[in-house]
Amino acid sequence: MLSYSSLPTLLVINTIMGLAEGAANISLASMVADCVEYGEWKTGKRSEGMIFSSNIFKTKLASAIGGALCGYALARLKFPGKNFILSAIIALYIVPFETVVLPLYLVSNTLKITNTFFALFVPFIGNCFNIFLFRQFFMSLPKELEEAASIDGCGVFGTFVRVVLPNTKPVIATATVLTIVTHWSDFMWPLMAVTSPKQKTIQLAIQGFFTDPPVRYAPIMAA
Repeated sequence: MLSYSSLPTLLVINTIMGLAEGAANISLASMVADCVEYGEWKTGKRSEGMIFSSNIFKTKLASAIGGALCGYALARLKFPGKNFILSAIIALYIVPFETVVLPLYLVSNTLKITNTFFALFVPFIGNCFNIFLFRQFFMSLPKELEEAASIDGCGVFGTFVRVVLPNTKPVIATATVLTIVTHWSDFMWPLMAVTSPKQKTIQLAIQGFFTDPPVRYAPIMAA
């Protein structure tokens, strides 16, 4: 008679036997078929996976550039209410995205940018963290560089593009990477904002592997 202490051992043995039986039922032909199906999906007229990844990169790079513009204005330009705007940006950083997603969609729909590439990055150009990050960097940048450009005849925008922006490449790279890491798993907003396959992000593509039969486990695990 088996005791209760032997039940965990029996469960482990049963699990191993089940896995071995399942592995034995997987034929080489089925594995090759999955790989061929994935190869056909990947090497079609356009690699959809590259499109999805490219969309994510381009949207987050645009967010970093927008943060650089706003951060430069808060760091160097003089205008009424600058300190209040900076305080509001810092305060808005703690507001959850779920509380503003519906107004954000209504505004995007009013601007007629839904189901377009602009819907993926225009609402996130004013990223609070990126703005504050760039503002702090520009505060530490020597003003003599901008003064020299002004003497040579550059305006504010020319100084920003030709002098300031080339010196911010490390910050742009940092902001882009952090934004990509933060928004890599975004699912709700892309699902609401875009429906065209060319505009979808990689998370929507992975979800499509589950919803479009047959379920392709090889691409799912690769993604």
